[in-house]
Amino acid sequence: MIFHKNILNSFGGLGTYYYELKTRLKFDSIFVPRDIIKSYDVVHVHDWFGIPLALEGKAKKKVRKIVYSIHLSPYPGFTYQTLNMEEKKQKKYEFEGILYSDAVIVASEYMRRCIHKYYGISKNDIRVIPLGVDLKYFKPEKPKEYLLLTVARLTEQKGIEYLLEAVNILKGCNFKLCIVGKGELKEHLTNLAEELEIPVEFKDSLSKRELAKLYRSSYVYVTTSIHEPFGLSVLEAMASGLPIVGFNVSAIPEIVRNNVDGVLVTAGNYRKLARAIETLLENPELRNEMSTNARKRTSNYTWERHVSKLLEVYKHV
Repeated sequence: MIFHKNILNSFGGLGTYYYELKTRLKFDSIFVPRDIIKSYDVVHVHDWFGIPLALEGKAKKKVRKIVYSIHLSPYPGFTYQTLNMEEKKQKKYEFEGILYSDAVIVASEYMRRCIHKYYGISKNDIRVIPLGVDLKYFKPEKPKEYLLLTVARLTEQKGIEYLLEAVNILKGCNFKLCIVGKGELKEHLTNLAEELEIPVEFKDSLSKRELAKLYRSSYVYVTTSIHEPFGLSVLEAMASGLPIVGFNVSAIPEIVRNNVDGVLVTAGNYRKLARAIETLLENPELRNEMSTNARKRTSNYTWERHVSKLLEVYKHV
């Protein structure tokens, strides 16, 4: 599999994905930039930065088949913060990957629609294989704190400002907010929280063990992404028995069933977001019902199921 090492170190979703697969599949890791030295029947490329290397390997007869997973929307403004590459070049690599790969994979129906619309590729040529969650590791436990939680990179895409505005409306409620993540908006969001006098704790990226413990300590998970290709942290929260409050955008409603596993509201409407949070915090019966539903829902999203579908793709390309 071809990854970019910077991404694995700094981008939680893809980093988690890599390490979960590594424990379940035996494969060689090829980190960009690096030459393909050995010969492979199948090379699985994750996002556009590995495409030139894979295509070069195929031209040199060192790679027989290319499987290409697209994790990010092709639309402007959504990319990895650690990579400095002009958007035009990114799109060139991405299109070449779609054109010359033997299989194209995305994690959601939303992403399939995006790729189809942006590049004009038939939906039939794009496979949807949802990501997974470790149900033995992320599991419910009676919450220890009256805690509202979100786990996200601190970027414009994740919409954390909307969460802070919503919590500002609920200042009279007796709960704490914890935001886990880092990014270029950290200072801005910290200053905004201080200006609004919001009871919030910012934590940098945590270990898997620390994150699982934090999920189990929380009452409600909030996602305020204005764009989400899948939502791995949402899945981890649901596996931990947390009802979800979030925006009804992108791939989120594919995972979270509105009024079943949580409450989804119009994107950007922080007043509705605040009301949804308040409803779950003040209604323990509803919260517990959605908690149970959320945990059950994640049985459809295991890493074992994901790996099984990947292996089928590898066998048939």
